[in-house]
Amino acid sequence: MTKLILILLLSLSSLCSLGNEDFPSWYPKVDCETMWKGLGEERHYSFDKDASLTDLGNQGYHSYQQRVQRDTCLKEWTVLVYMAADNDLSPYALWDLHEMESQLKNELNLGASTDTTDVLVELDTLRDTGVRRLHVFQSEQNYRSDLTLNDYEKMDERFIRSPIVKHFPEKGPGRLQSAESRFKRFLSWGVQKYPAKKYMIVMWGHGEGFLGNFIEGSFKRKELSVSPLIEKKSRFFEAEDFALESFLDLPKAKVFSLEKQFGGIGFDNSDQSFIDISTLGKILGDWKEKLLEGKNFDLLAFDACLMQSLEVIAEVSQSTDFIAGSNQIQNYLGLPYRKLLDQINLGVSSFELAKKLPVLTRDSWGQEGYQGSIDPKGLKTFTMSSLASSQIENNLYFHFDKIAKQLLSYIEEDSSRKQELLFMLEKSPRFQGEMIDIGLFYGLLEKLLWHERLAGENTARSSMLARTVGEAHFRLREIFIESQFGTLYYEGAESERAGYLLGHFNGMSLWLPKNERLYNMRKDEMGKSSLFTSITSWNVFLQELYKVELFDFGPL
Repeated sequence: MTKLILILLLSLSSLCSLGNEDFPSWYPKVDCETMWKGLGEERHYSFDKDASLTDLGNQGYHSYQQRVQRDTCLKEWTVLVYMAADNDLSPYALWDLHEMESQLKNELNLGASTDTTDVLVELDTLRDTGVRRLHVFQSEQNYRSDLTLNDYEKMDERFIRSPIVKHFPEKGPGRLQSAESRFKRFLSWGVQKYPAKKYMIVMWGHGEGFLGNFIEGSFKRKELSVSPLIEKKSRFFEAEDFALESFLDLPKAKVFSLEKQFGGIGFDNSDQSFIDISTLGKILGDWKEKLLEGKNFDLLAFDACLMQSLEVIAEVSQSTDFIAGSNQIQNYLGLPYRKLLDQINLGVSSFELAKKLPVLTRDSWGQEGYQGSIDPKGLKTFTMSSLASSQIENNLYFHFDKIAKQLLSYIEEDSSRKQELLFMLEKSPRFQGEMIDIGLFYGLLEKLLWHERLAGENTARSSMLARTVGEAHFRLREIFIESQFGTLYYEGAESERAGYLLGHFNGMSLWLPKNERLYNMRKDEMGKSSLFTSITSWNVFLQELYKVELFDFGPL
C-alpha cells in the first residue's frame, strides 16, 4: 500500500503543484485530496475496522496512518486544540470532544477531520491516565443531548471515540514536564506531521488574562480588589452614572491554587504549571520563524476566560493574522465546535472564519442553539470578538499613543482633571483582573469631555483630546472583524444616565485599575507587556495618573 501511494505521488506531482503561494519550502507539493484519490474509501478512518479499544481509549491509529502517509501531503486546514483540562474542566473537555465527534440535529455535520481538514487535540484531564494526542473524526453517532454535567463527571477518556495518535505518561520517564513544554511540542508536532495551508490554534482551558514571565516563588497572588485609598469626588459624575445592574450578575473566574499574580492560561493542577502570556507569544513567534519560515499562523482562538485584552493581543499579534476570544468569563461549554468545524469544512478563508466565529457563538447560545438549550443563561453574559492583527499598528497603537500623550497634557493643564479620571475609573464597570472594555473607556472619556464642554471649561487641549478619542473610537471598527455580546451588555442600566454606557462595548479589554493601590500591586508585572514597552507614553500616563499625591487634611 505504501508503494502504491509513493507511485501515485510521483505521477501526480506535476499536476498537483501548489503553485507559487507563499508556503514554507519544506511543505509537501501535493494536496491530500488529490493524492488519496486512488485509495478510495481507504483514505477515510473507519471506526469499525481501524479502532482498537483499550483501557486508554481507542489506540487503533497505526493502520490508518500507514495508509495515508499524512505528512507527505498538504491540506487546507489543520486545527490544533490545546485542551488543558487537568483541573475542574475535565468533564467539559469530554463534552466538547463528544460535540466534535458527533452529528447534531439541525447542523450540517460535515465532519471533523476530512480530506481537506485535520482536527488534532492534545488532551490532559484531571485523571492520572496520561496526556493524549487525538486525531478527531466524526462518527455515525448522534450527539447525546440528554447527557448532563453529572454524566460527564462520571465518564473517563474511554468515552472518546477518536483514535489516540500519541500517549504520554503523567509521571515517570517520558512525561512532558510542564504546560509550556507540552504546548510547545504539540504545536511543533502538529505543524510538521499535519502540514496545511492554514492553521487554527485553539487555546482551551482556564484563562486569567495577561501575565509576564513567571518565576515560581518570586511573588504571591494578591487580592484582586481592595477599598479605595481615599473617597474620590467628581464635579461632573454621580455614582448612578455608572450603575449597570447587569455587571453585578457577571460570573467570576475560578482562581488557580498556585500562589501567583492573576494571569496566564492552560492551568494544570497535577504539576502546578501554566503558560504565561509572554511565553505564549514567544512560542508562537519561534515556531512561526522556524517552521513556517516567517508566515503567520492564520487564526488564534482562545476558548478561555478573559483573554481578549490589549495586553494579551500585543504579545501574540505578530505571529497570527487573526485573534478571537472573550474579554469576559467564557462559559464552560466552550466554543460551538460543531458549527465551527462545519464552516471549516465548507472551505472558508481564514478571514471568513474569524468573521463568522462570533456569529456562530451567538447562534449557538440563541434560543434555537444547541448550547443555549443546555444553559439558557449563557446568552446573557457571553462576549466574543475577532480582530485583524494587520490593523493593530495603524488603527489602534497609533491612536492609543496619541491619546496617552494628550491625556498627560490634559491633566498637566489642570490637576483637578486627574481626580475626575480617577473617580470615573473607580466607579466604572469592569471585568475581573481590573480590566475595562476599551470601547467603554473611550466612551467614558468622551462623556467626561462633553461635561467639560457643557460647563464651558473646555480648552484647546481638551478639544484636541476629544477629537483624538473620537477618531480612535471610530478606528476600532477597522480592527474588529466581528463582535457579538450577550444581552447584559446592552440592557440593564439602572438609570437613563447610566444607559449612555450601554452600546460602547467592543469586546477587547484594557488593564485600568480602580485606584492607586491596585495599580501599585501590579505595575511591575503589567509593565512586562509588549504594550507598555512599545507604547511608552501609555506607561508614563499611568504612572502620572496613579501617582500618590500629598493631601492637605487641615490642622491636626
